[in-house]
Amino acid sequence: MQSYTTCKHPNIKKRGIISNPSAMLSAMHTRLFPKLKARYTVLIYMVGSDLETNYEMASGDIREMMEIGSSWGIHIVLETGGAKKWGLDFIPSDRKCRWLVQRGHLQLLQETGNANMDMAETLGDFITWGIQQYPAENYVLILWGHGLGPIDGFGGDEHHGNHKMKLVTLQNALQRAYQVTQTTFRIIGFDACNMAGLEIVYALRHYAEYLVASVDYTNHNGWDYKTIIESLRQMPALTAPKLGEIIVNSYRLHSREHGELQDLQQGVIRLDKAERIVHAVEAWSQVLLERIASEDSFDLMRNDRTRCEDYAEETDMVDLADLSGHFGRSFGCMQETHTIQEAIEDAVIYHMKTPEHPKAKGISIYFPKQDQERFIEKSMIYQHHDFSVSYKKLIDLYSLIMIKKDYNGIYHHMK
Repeated sequence: MQSYTTCKHPNIKKRGIISNPSAMLSAMHTRLFPKLKARYTVLIYMVGSDLETNYEMASGDIREMMEIGSSWGIHIVLETGGAKKWGLDFIPSDRKCRWLVQRGHLQLLQETGNANMDMAETLGDFITWGIQQYPAENYVLILWGHGLGPIDGFGGDEHHGNHKMKLVTLQNALQRAYQVTQTTFRIIGFDACNMAGLEIVYALRHYAEYLVASVDYTNHNGWDYKTIIESLRQMPALTAPKLGEIIVNSYRLHSREHGELQDLQQGVIRLDKAERIVHAVEAWSQVLLERIASEDSFDLMRNDRTRCEDYAEETDMVDLADLSGHFGRSFGCMQETHTIQEAIEDAVIYHMKTPEHPKAKGISIYFPKQDQERFIEKSMIYQHHDFSVSYKKLIDLYSLIMIKKDYNGIYHHMK
């Protein structure tokens, strides 16, 4: 089995000399006892995208992983692809590769062609293979790449048009893997921007216990993989909530070490609470649909939207607790609003934010504001989500009205 080294962590092998005995023992253990259950298997699906081609961000994170690497009881399994060029020159750009991350080097496990990493089949196959090859008591899935919220999705394979994986595609990938393995994750985490939306929380609810993600941008330094892997190695009884907290706190410190002091958000969300929030959103949306019977109602709604805590103009994501509060006061549905806010508080078990986000509560939702040219297109995509029926209807109606008001100067009452 071929192994690779980097100049940062040399693993030079000379005749009669073992330069890295701990890595050799770990690799030997993997070959001799591949089916023994580890405590944790961490699967990292790394869609390098232009983040790697232009900035070598993925390579930087891989170097962090190799500072600790896998150990007895901890498997760190990585799939790379989706970038036209890799900063680590031993990672090929023309095909996907699967690696076991060792201390000081990557151990090549498999080369799998150049399939589109934004497709359900590709992600689903990696998850299935990883679970079958590296059985464990606990599984973590980390999705690395661009994050554009529930509509434009995750990933960005440069070899296949950089289209991103839509939310329904991601859901399909997880479903495919689950049907084969009957295994769920302790944590699904996004080392990506804008992926803590309620739509995403709800879509993942059957496949993991916790989501670790940000409602906002994720800084270029990304997660602190050295601290994450070292914590798994040092604390045998580490629980998923505690691991989530470590991911969040280490990201904050890691960002500050790289000079990033603002727009830091990251949270840990209980996915078994997703249905409670969505049921509350459904009841709230039903009231709103009953009460927006005039042009003035939509103007009020648009004005409220501009005052909300929101994130990333291209995604049109807004803090759900704040949005529900504004609409609740304007449309007389504060009882439904309080139900939403209580459900969010129950679901978000840990939330880190910097002071410029005082109203942020850790879960966002799509509501159109900036990207007017795509209001209708985005609404059409949104209707395919497994989500609140009444909220989807509200988004569709609002998008249509805003387009007609802004571009035609007329109001059409729509049933």
